[in-house]
Amino acid sequence: MALGAVIRGETSHFDYVSDVATRGLGATALEYRLPVGFGLLTCDTLAQAMARAGGEAGNKGEEAARSAFETERALESFGG
Repeated sequence: MALGAVIRGETSHFDYVSDVATRGLGATALEYRLPVGFGLLTCDTLAQAMARAGGEAGNKGEEAARSAFETERALESFGG
């Protein structure tokens, strides 16, 4: 399970960090044949991140965690 937030700043680090995190976790899931829950908020402002982390837009981290557990359960039921 990987949860995080990247907030856009004045440099290109936002794009780099988002891309590397996505690729790295995807590669880990493939290499180890494991479901990897991944919730990365990519926001322009702290207010957007807070809204998506339990505020008015819901809790995207909770949604990502729930999806990971449901995937694991489904794989187990198929003998995975």
